[in-house]
Amino acid sequence: MKKAKATAFYVVRHGQTFANANKIINGQSVPDSLNQTGKQQALLAAQYFDSIPVAAIYASPLDRTRETAAIIQQHIHGPAVIDDQRLAEIAMGSLEGKSWAHFDSEFKKHIDAGNDRFDLTPFRGESQTQFRGRLYDFFFKTHEKYPGQHVIAVTHGGIIQLLVTDFTKLVRDFRCVDTDHVHANCDIFKWEFGAEEEKIIRFYQAGDKD
Repeated sequence: MKKAKATAFYVVRHGQTFANANKIINGQSVPDSLNQTGKQQALLAAQYFDSIPVAAIYASPLDRTRETAAIIQQHIHGPAVIDDQRLAEIAMGSLEGKSWAHFDSEFKKHIDAGNDRFDLTPFRGESQTQFRGRLYDFFFKTHEKYPGQHVIAVTHGGIIQLLVTDFTKLVRDFRCVDTDHVHANCDIFKWEFGAEEEKIIRFYQAGDKD
């Protein structure tokens, strides 16, 4: 059977927000929009796509990602942005709205109690398996829909951290901010997603349970 051509995914982290600037966990539940710096970052990132024939633009339905995607779409006169819940940030439950310093303290207690470091369910958040399931479902099915084409996915730091950890083929192609942060606001990671990843994707189908 002939393999489908690889899809070029451009995974974009949203621009800076109030919560980012103040080291607050927003996750899925904390309303948070781009600040002025974030809007400027999004416009700078949009210029990366000036010469790329973008077939589709997907975005997490959260405000910060929708705003970033809209700035990119308007700049390149691209296709309408499609909201997709599978690209939403990992749900962090009761930790959302708290500081990252609070997270460090609570997470240490979580680990010291013998819990899996990737399991956030004690805080009523998502486990890593649940998170992977919906995320990989997006990439696998979108690849099937757009083989050999260019697709933008505007998403969150937690998504990118997971992808960078799991896939060596995800490469940062654009650095928006001069920082040591591994996935700064509006960084763009390019991923040539092909059929060789299918086995991994199918292992984490959306809806899998721990």
